[in-house]
Amino acid sequence: MLPDRTPRPDRPRARDRPKPRRRPRPRDPNAPPGEARRSRSAPAQSSAPPPPPPTHTIQQEGYLLRKHELEGPNKKASNRSWINLYCVLSKGELGFYKDSKGRDSGSTHGNEPLLSLHNATSEVANDYKKKKNVLKIKMQDGGEFLLQAKEEEEMKAWLAALSTAISEHAEIARWSQALLTTSSTDEGNPKREPDRRASTSGRKK
Repeated sequence: MLPDRTPRPDRPRARDRPKPRRRPRPRDPNAPPGEARRSRSAPAQSSAPPPPPPTHTIQQEGYLLRKHELEGPNKKASNRSWINLYCVLSKGELGFYKDSKGRDSGSTHGNEPLLSLHNATSEVANDYKKKKNVLKIKMQDGGEFLLQAKEEEEMKAWLAALSTAISEHAEIARWSQALLTTSSTDEGNPKREPDRRASTSGRKK
């Protein structure tokens, strides 16, 4: 037989007992004066700034022999002779000038526009056997140029610079695409949803 659990008058019930006080957390000595203490549930805000957008960093310039092979897909250039030109690679664009003074004045050879290396390719022109130290650039629009350096090391330096510029173009394009994707999911995007439903219902009538 279980003994009767009679309440003891000298022992208070659980709900009548005083609740233990929580010890306050120590204040952060690095926190500025007057700043409210962050609650445990509040997410920590990162003070690190966002990374800067990618930009073109590579630059290269110097004299090279140039041959304009193609003006477009399977379209040979009208003038395919070799010309000694001062070549400048800057901000992802390749410019051809008569000399360094033309670079300073912005007057390109034959008033040609600067070549954007976006979606271009560069490689050693192994299929060109008439000259040594020749590299090939294929442009997005189908144009093609051959560039000859005086020495192999110079050719390799230009090839590395061109490859870096092309890679930077691709990185900037990816960053821009990611930025567009992020902006399309912001709060302003759902506002266009009712317009599409309205135009759909209008076509059904």
